Amino acid sequence: MAGRMKVAILDDYQGIALKVADWSKVKEKADIDIFDRHLSKEEAKTVLKPYDVLCHLRERMAMPRDLFEALPNLKMCAIVGVEHRTLDKKAASERGVLVCNDMRPGGGGHGTPELAWGLMLAAARGIAIEHEGMRQGKWQGKIGRAHV
Repeated sequence: MAGRMKVAILDDYQGIALKVADWSKVKEKADIDIFDRHLSKEEAKTVLKPYDVLCHLRERMAMPRDLFEALPNLKMCAIVGVEHRTLDKKAASERGVLVCNDMRPGGGGHGTPELAWGLMLAAARGIAIEHEGMRQGKWQGKIGRAHV
């Protein structure tokens, strides 16, 4: 349909973007396309040209100045988390492209450090091994490293 906005959801290789949020209001005003694979910068310059909004699920799609310059319809980039380390905010600003994230004011998304701590604790306490044992009807098989 002419006049409708075009939204691209990038790097949704798990196919979850449309399942984890209510997109019904967006679908009323825009056509949504999912890209389930990574696009090279050169491919992105062509494929993403008609889009008004890019939704980055990961930082995998770099957004340097030359990509912003190649996307004349782009009005907004939505990012996950607080930052997108490869997105040129100055270039976005100069082109009038709004960059927004999914964090509420005062919120604190620290996914990577939290995941790292969780993995260290899981390794130290043998959580994966103990979990599998529980699934087989066993009880705790060993104590964590903190007690050794």
